Amino acid sequence: MASQLGAVTVVPITPLRVQKVELGLAVKEDYDEISKKSKSIGKDINGWNVGAAFGDRAFYNGNYLLRAGAAGI
Repeated sequence: MASQLGAVTVVPITPLRVQKVELGLAVKEDYDEISKKSKSIGKDINGWNVGAAFGDRAFYNGNYLLRAGAAGI
């Protein structure tokens, strides 16, 4: 339950709140990794990203970062 301390609302730190913050940070870190991987796929030729990272399950061979990066192109 939140309490008022002057002009500031004090919200107690609960394990669930900490878990939500940690999850949000983890999602942001993972999204940044996927974005970085997406930018590293292919070659930049005259401003065009030339190359592909699309294939079947055997092509990815369990590399889910590559798969997510390919989806982000």
